[in-house]
Amino acid sequence: MAKQDDPSVLADLKAALQQKGGSLRSPLYQWMYRNHDELVELFDEAPPNWQQVTTVLTSRGFTGVDGKPLQPQSVRRLWLRVKERHAKAQEGKKPKGKPVGAMPVVREALPPVTAMPPEEATTPASDGSAKLAEFRSKINRHSGRTE
Repeated sequence: MAKQDDPSVLADLKAALQQKGGSLRSPLYQWMYRNHDELVELFDEAPPNWQQVTTVLTSRGFTGVDGKPLQPQSVRRLWLRVKERHAKAQEGKKPKGKPVGAMPVVREALPPVTAMPPEEATTPASDGSAKLAEFRSKINRHSGRTE
């Protein structure tokens, strides 16, 4: 029985995954993921012509699933999946912002607040609007002011 802490187990697993068919991800996917940042920079400079990208990748020995030739549309879709996975992986690695209490607070000088005299707060407006007086009364009760 193999020991669980034996470092050779990890080495054997790594070798098996590096063999063709040992990983669920294609060699092209793995290469694109490893070179994500450089590819983003390159593709941002000039939107890629996927036919040309496919030609270059094929000339470097990359193939599709089961050794089939690469197709431009499948290379493009593969790149979009790589970008999506990379973005999700980076979400967990983003540095957390400072706690709210640690951030500086900028305060503006505000004019002092003065309370209305009680008689003004409960008397109807000069236009006779009873609804306005009722509204003011509700506000005063809600804020704890006495009428």
